[in-house]
Amino acid sequence: MVELIIAAVKAALKEAFGDGYAIHTEEGSQDAGFFITCPDLAETLFVGKRYFRQNRLCVRYIPKTEEKQKECTDTAERLLQCLEYIMVSGEEKPMRGTKMKCEITDGILKFFVNYDCFVSKSQQQVPMESMKTGINMN
Repeated sequence: MVELIIAAVKAALKEAFGDGYAIHTEEGSQDAGFFITCPDLAETLFVGKRYFRQNRLCVRYIPKTEEKQKECTDTAERLLQCLEYIMVSGEEKPMRGTKMKCEITDGILKFFVNYDCFVSKSQQQVPMESMKTGINMN
């Protein structure tokens, strides 16, 4: 599920910012652009086989221009809008981003957003082996 959410965030960024921005999901490059990671993933048993999963994503942005602070604040405002709702593949309705938070440190923007959802886990049931029954009437 996390990979589907990351793919949906990547698609939302492409739509909002266009092809002029590099979007990465793996660390490595220090070029200008976006880097999407999932640094925090938590799951809590809810009811039965339903689990509440908290998917906290970090979208890091390295600015292109020398006006790093201005570019980071402008980008943060755009991220607040474009990542509020994302369309995850296989879902009928958009997923809403919550707990959005931005911080700018050393000229790099870190944008945090949660995409929390319920998941169901099916347990594979092992059939019982054969059993013999009988009634003894003495």
